[in-house]
Amino acid sequence: MATSPMTKLSFDSGASAWDRFSVRSSALYVPALLAAAGITAGQRVLDVATGAGPSAFEAATLIGPSGLVLGTDLSLPMLERAKRHAERLPVSLVAMDGQALACRDASFDAVICLLGLMFFADAARGLAEFRRVLRPAGRVAVCVTTTPDRTVYGRVFERARQYLPAGRETMAWNFALSEPHQLEALLLGAAFRDVAVSREIRQVSFDSLEDYWAAMEAGGGLSGATYRALSPDARRAVRDEVRRGLLPSESDGPFAVEGEVLLGSGRR
Repeated sequence: MATSPMTKLSFDSGASAWDRFSVRSSALYVPALLAAAGITAGQRVLDVATGAGPSAFEAATLIGPSGLVLGTDLSLPMLERAKRHAERLPVSLVAMDGQALACRDASFDAVICLLGLMFFADAARGLAEFRRVLRPAGRVAVCVTTTPDRTVYGRVFERARQYLPAGRETMAWNFALSEPHQLEALLLGAAFRDVAVSREIRQVSFDSLEDYWAAMEAGGGLSGATYRALSPDARRAVRDEVRRGLLPSESDGPFAVEGEVLLGSGRR
């Protein structure tokens, strides 16, 4: 994905934790993403910002041996995680900038991007590239986060950034496309047709607070990277605040966290 150096570093350093997290949380949105992209047998599919590969692998089960999925990301550690699961699947994984795709014009039937577009320095440029590599009538489908309180780990980010030193990069672009009209305008601006934007809500279950917090302690994703940048006292304060919001009683779980994304799609 095309990101700032700070964002890329957070995904590089937390690749192992993010792999575990994505299986549990972001992967819940993959079926809706692939359905919006209209993926069927024999197609060529581009998965931008593939991360640990949940979208690419599920797309591979739909296209079958006669198709191809190309998964791209800027984070080499994330791609290494993905490659561990890619054996015997029609999936290729390469490092590539989503804002400057090293792909021929009109070479894919579908382009998908799961929770990556909001990290692009220029989302409009990224969507223009998605359209360029699509064949006529090919489909695009993207998922983006909404607001911190509607994101599984966003509440950690929201509280952690309050403790960052003045002038420290806050990485708030994680939620830069939080309104449906913003995503719709970007898709229309990139000349996509039949544009649709919907909210997708899923419940993510955790056995305990420790189960929830494991990805944060390992520095997974932007929330984990922000949390790990804090002093020990600030980390304890953030954990206490988040615990009170998730578990108002004295129980440590189990519990569920509701997550929401915007799903945008269109046709070339």
